[in-house]
Amino acid sequence: MRRIVAVFALCLVFGVYQARSATLDDDEEQEKMKKYKEECIPETGVERSYVDDAELGILRLDEKLACYAACMMKKVGVMRADGSINDEVAISKIPSGINQEKATEVFHKCKRVPSKNHCLKAGLMAKCFVDNQDYVLGD
Repeated sequence: MRRIVAVFALCLVFGVYQARSATLDDDEEQEKMKKYKEECIPETGVERSYVDDAELGILRLDEKLACYAACMMKKVGVMRADGSINDEVAISKIPSGINQEKATEVFHKCKRVPSKNHCLKAGLMAKCFVDNQDYVLGD
């Protein structure tokens, strides 16, 4: 179940779905996520190993990883060009396998991170989601 929460956080923050994830059924959507990932890695210069670790819920304090998060969020429509968050899109990405009410509550908490810098905002949101995964899971 922690894997589902990590994927949820990545969906909202990094926009990353892995092909083996049970939280995404649409092959076309999976292909889009792979494409966005392959576009955002070179665009931001992030180390691929940092992205791989983030997909497992292991986040590093790294400016390029935070910019990768912002890039992915923009590509999936969770973050607008001005850095504001599109609530409707983000909430629609919550997987059915986790508590919708708690996940939505955490989303609203995490989206309020205080930053006008798009990269920093995305990175702080990712950290917030990971820090709150136990609450979402009810542990």
